[in-house]
Amino acid sequence: MAPEIMEEVGYSKEVDIWSSGVVLYVLLSGNLPYKEGKDFHERLRSIKKSNPNFKGGEWSQVSNSCKDLIKGMLNKDVKKRLTTKEILGKIHVSICKTCL
Repeated sequence: MAPEIMEEVGYSKEVDIWSSGVVLYVLLSGNLPYKEGKDFHERLRSIKKSNPNFKGGEWSQVSNSCKDLIKGMLNKDVKKRLTTKEILGKIHVSICKTCL
């Protein structure tokens, strides 16, 4: 759940970017980016206070540019979170570098 939803600020396209970052994190690591917690409130605290962990075996094969992409998508500050245009640019550059 995006921080702005927890704070009841409202729903926006940035919430979808956050959610997509969570999905990408899970697809690449098999884990959630934040601790699940025992209950709803503990999960919310974890999202607000912790940052995703990019250390460990599952992340050794993931490029730094991909990690940066996920970090940008999971930025808690909505104004600093990557926009769709920025995400598409980063994906395009990553794909082009891979092909070269």
